[in-house]
Amino acid sequence: MNEFIPKGYEKENGEKVESIVNDETGRFFFLTNRKFENDINQTFSNLPSLAIEKLKKERGENEPITILDVGAGIDAKSAGQIAEKYGNEKDERVRVFGVDLTARKNEQGGLNQIIGDALQLPLQDNSVDIAYSRMALSLIAEMDPDNLEKGLSEVARTLKQGGVFFVDKTFSEKMEKSVDVEKFQKLGEELGVVFYTKETGLFFGTFEKLLKKMKNEYPDWKFLIMAKKPINEDLMKALSLNDKDTV
Repeated sequence: MNEFIPKGYEKENGEKVESIVNDETGRFFFLTNRKFENDINQTFSNLPSLAIEKLKKERGENEPITILDVGAGIDAKSAGQIAEKYGNEKDERVRVFGVDLTARKNEQGGLNQIIGDALQLPLQDNSVDIAYSRMALSLIAEMDPDNLEKGLSEVARTLKQGGVFFVDKTFSEKMEKSVDVEKFQKLGEELGVVFYTKETGLFFGTFEKLLKKMKNEYPDWKFLIMAKKPINEDLMKALSLNDKDTV
């Protein structure tokens, strides 16, 4: 099977992007995903790559490092690039998985493509070290706000203790004004996780960002980091995350 499209969806080929459309609801999903280095990793302020490098130094020769892309896209492009850079022959400890409703066979060595739902991840409990979701879980949550909590719960289930999950969610104002902080704190207690926020690394270079902020022209866009208890304090330190960054 070279390509899989879920039942009830039709594939559409646009000028620049492919998408699938639900026959009944009309809801659509883009099939392609972004590159890791120049988009996804940058979106998350390069924390995913820092986390991978940190765990590679911490782990023994026979201890695997499992990385998960939630909503990897039909080609699992980003996950494939991580496998190429960090895994395969370079480091057999690094195992990369991409979960998506669709799949088109990617021959990248070290990449494991899994057909599945972000709200019902087909992975074992306590099996993932680092996970991320770029423009996948956040879009599902736009369709139904409850989906964000469901998606976070599923990822929390699959994370190992000390594991981390990066997920984009655009905030146009300060965190305390745009998010129900008490709800997130309660969810964190229920899931056994801690939520952090960090300013996104997209859009501008450091100097240009500073100028924009001085002119009040820079949007306060942040993303979420979910860390499973007990927290890996050394990893948090490597990611420059501390108590002041918690939700």
